[in-house]
Amino acid sequence: MEKILFSLVWFSFCLTFSYRQYFHRSQKGKSVCDACYRELKWWMKIPILGYLLNQGHCPYCKKPIPFFWFGMDVYSLLIGVAWQKSKMTLLPFMSLSFLFIKMGLEDAYSERMRTFDLGLSSVLMALFYFQGIKGKWLISILCIFISPYLKNPWIGEGDIWLFGIFLLGLPLELVHLWLGIASGLGLLFSMATKKKRIPFGPWLFLVGWLLLIIGEQC
Repeated sequence: MEKILFSLVWFSFCLTFSYRQYFHRSQKGKSVCDACYRELKWWMKIPILGYLLNQGHCPYCKKPIPFFWFGMDVYSLLIGVAWQKSKMTLLPFMSLSFLFIKMGLEDAYSERMRTFDLGLSSVLMALFYFQGIKGKWLISILCIFISPYLKNPWIGEGDIWLFGIFLLGLPLELVHLWLGIASGLGLLFSMATKKKRIPFGPWLFLVGWLLLIIGEQC
């Protein structure tokens, strides 16, 4: 039960920190109504509760708010139940959850990921936790085939494979190698193009890599 409660709290923090604030590159976060572009009340950002109290409508223009904005709140409960049955320790769980939300869902939501796509990917991620090592190759191959269907350039075959090799108990050395190469090449490419601002992605890979290393030592 304690893992389930912690999962709800941690996912709520990640969700609020990530896609319920303003995005970079002039993208609006989930703290802004799609119809009238006005900032939602602070209590509207509380997972699930804000949606229920407002009957799923913007308090200003009364236009409906898509429920899939809050779909990850329900998913966090499912992940908590799955994590309760797994042997994954605390810090790797926290780092992977944050990496998954920040790298994948922020861009997925900005691309208006459909409810069916979100549900499909959520169920798939839950299977990772439930299955453990059993059926790892079948699920990993399934992820590779499904990832292009998600229509999100930030979640490709490599990213889905990363989730698979970490969650399914394959060697963590592959995870370190993948994150190290991704962060290093991303930073070098950004500096080579002389951009004034290095994109957030390479920094995220680097932070995720460091968190995984710290998690292994704890």
